[in-house]
Amino acid sequence: FVAAGKPKPALTYLDRLATFVESNAVLDGAKVHAFRAHLLKGGARAAAYQKALAYNPSDLESLRELGLHYLQDRNVAQALPLLQEALVQEPSDRKALFGLAQIHFATGDLRSAIKTLRILTQHHPDHASAVNNLAWILATHTDDDLRDGPEARRLARTLPVETHPAYADTLAAALAETGAFEEALEVINRVLPGAKGSFLKDLRQRRRAYQQRKPWRSK
Repeated sequence: FVAAGKPKPALTYLDRLATFVESNAVLDGAKVHAFRAHLLKGGARAAAYQKALAYNPSDLESLRELGLHYLQDRNVAQALPLLQEALVQEPSDRKALFGLAQIHFATGDLRSAIKTLRILTQHHPDHASAVNNLAWILATHTDDDLRDGPEARRLARTLPVETHPAYADTLAAALAETGAFEEALEVINRVLPGAKGSFLKDLRQRRRAYQQRKPWRSK
């Protein structure tokens, strides 16, 4: 049903299947409810993952997805232990690591955010958002102990800067942090023509700083 683009019949079938789970030890209750969750939204989806965890408290998908659901609702208190447990089950889980990093950012724990992003980018170097976030902090933060220009530059060099102007902005900041101001200006000047609004204003401010041979600083 799902492959055929018919989620409603699939959900009806799974709902019926779920009624047999409690009396049939052969059926995997966690998998049934986790699969149901894929076809649901909002609170109903969260409830399905909760039922899955009632059958198997170690179910990776349910731990991760329920944690991300709470994170989207800005409920850090409930999201954190779920994502932490998901990472106990699979320490390199891409989505759980990124969610945990977001929690650290939200709570102002930048050292933990950096540590988590480093783990994430080591396991998943193609996660551009994680690479970009980590490189930006390492290149621009006002805390000298948090900055690491060479690492920021190495990371930013791997970003697909042609796909998103924010990646080019990060690369320019990393270049400036390591003293390559002329190259930083070249990168900034390439993305300025297509920039708009507040991003354009930010780029112009950073260009002035690089013209004065000053690296950019942000919190």
